[in-house]
Amino acid sequence: MLALNAKLYLLGSVYLEQAGKRVGFDTRKAMAMLVYLVITGSPVQRDTFAAMLWPENDQTGARAALRRTLSVLKSGLSAANLSITRELISFVPSDVFWCDALEFRKLVEESKKTVEGESNQGNIETLEKAVSLYKGDFLAGFTLRDSPAFDDWQYMINEEYKQMLSGAYEQLALVYCRDGSFSEAIRCARSWLTLDPLREETHRLLMRCYNWAGQRNAALKQYRECVQILDTELGVPPVEETTLLYSQILEGRAPPYAGQKSAITEIPGQTAQERSHGMPTRTFQLPLVGRSLETGTMLRIYQNKASKGYLLILQGEPGVGKTRLAEDFITFAERQGASILTSRAYPGEKNLAYSLFIDAFQSIVLDDEVQSRLEKLHPEFLHEASRLIPQMANLLELPLPDPWSETPLAQARFFEAIRQVIFSLLAGSPPGILFLDDLTWADPAS
Repeated sequence: MLALNAKLYLLGSVYLEQAGKRVGFDTRKAMAMLVYLVITGSPVQRDTFAAMLWPENDQTGARAALRRTLSVLKSGLSAANLSITRELISFVPSDVFWCDALEFRKLVEESKKTVEGESNQGNIETLEKAVSLYKGDFLAGFTLRDSPAFDDWQYMINEEYKQMLSGAYEQLALVYCRDGSFSEAIRCARSWLTLDPLREETHRLLMRCYNWAGQRNAALKQYRECVQILDTELGVPPVEETTLLYSQILEGRAPPYAGQKSAITEIPGQTAQERSHGMPTRTFQLPLVGRSLETGTMLRIYQNKASKGYLLILQGEPGVGKTRLAEDFITFAERQGASILTSRAYPGEKNLAYSLFIDAFQSIVLDDEVQSRLEKLHPEFLHEASRLIPQMANLLELPLPDPWSETPLAQARFFEAIRQVIFSLLAGSPPGILFLDDLTWADPAS
C-alpha cells in the first residue's frame, strides 16, 4: 500500500515510485487506469473504462476484466488516493502523492500569472523548473496494443504537453532576450525550435540573439538552416521578414539590441563606406604569405587589362585561401581609389533569385556618390534595375516597375539594365571590381 512519498512519473519513462523504490503492476492496464484518472482529475464511469480498455470483450467480460485490474491497482495504491463505487472510479489527490506531469502543468500556469512590471526572475525560476521536469514525451514508449481509444487519448495529451513545453521555452527565450542574457536565450530558443522546426519566428529570434551576442556567422548560418528546412519540408522559401533580417545582418545594419549603445563600431582598416553602412569588414591581422606568384599575376592583369574588362577566376579546394587572396587584392585596389562591389553566395540559398546582386547593390545603394552615378543612367535602366532593389526607385523618385514578365525580350531588358548599373558603379580610374565569392553556391538566376 502506498503511504508516503508516492511519485508518478509520466514525462519520459513511465513508473510509480514509493520511498525511492519503483512499484510494479502485473498488468499495463492498471497503470493506464491510474494515468487516466490522475491526468483527467475527474471520476470515470466503470463502463467507460471497460469499453476503453477492453473493446473486444462483451460488457460482461469487460466488467470482469475491469474488476481484476482494479484489484491490481488497489494493491499498489493507497486507499486514500482511490475512490471506487458501483458506478464511478476516482483518483483522490493528497499531499503525499506527486506527479511530474501535474507539477509541470501547475508551474506553466503559474508563470502566466506574473503581473506586468514585476521582476522576471520569478518567472524564469518557475519556467526553468517546469522544463527541467520534462524528461521526454508523455508516456514515452507506453502503449496498449488492444486499446486504440486509450492510444488516441494518449496522443492528444502528449500533443497538449508539447504545446505547453513549447510555450514555456518561448517565454524563457523572450525573457532572457529582454534581459540581454543572449546565451540563455539561444539555449531556450534552440530547444523551442526542436519542437517546431518550421516556425520561422523562432529562427528569426535565434538570428537576432546570435547577432546581438556577436556571433554574426552563427546568425547567418541559422538563416541557411531555416531556408533548407522550409525547402525540404514544405518546398517554400522563407517569408519576406526573415529574408530581410538576414540581409540586414549580412550587411551589418540589423537593429541593435536596446541595451547596446551601438551595433557598429569603427575598426582599423575599415573604409568610410563600410562604417556608414555597417558592412562586413576586411581586416587582416597577419600578412598573406606563400601567394606571391598569384598576387603578382592578379596585379599585372589589373594594371594592364582591367580597363577593357577582364574576368578572373580563382579555383581551388575549400580552405586553401582563395577568399583571403581575393580580399587582399581588393584591399589594394580600394586603396588606389577603385570602386568595389562585393557579394557572396551561400549553400541553401539557391531558391533566392538574384541574391548575389541584391546583396551587392543593397550594401551601397544609400551612398550619396552612388546615387549621383545612378542618376546619370537612362531612366529605363534604373526602372528595370529597381526590380531587385525597390528602395532605388524611392531614392531616385522613379515609378515602381510593372509586374514581372517572362518573355525573352523582358528578360533581356532586365539583364541589360543590371549590366548598365554595374558598369556605372564600377566606372572610373582605376577600374572598379565586382567580387563574387563562393560562386559554387550561386542561385541559377544569378
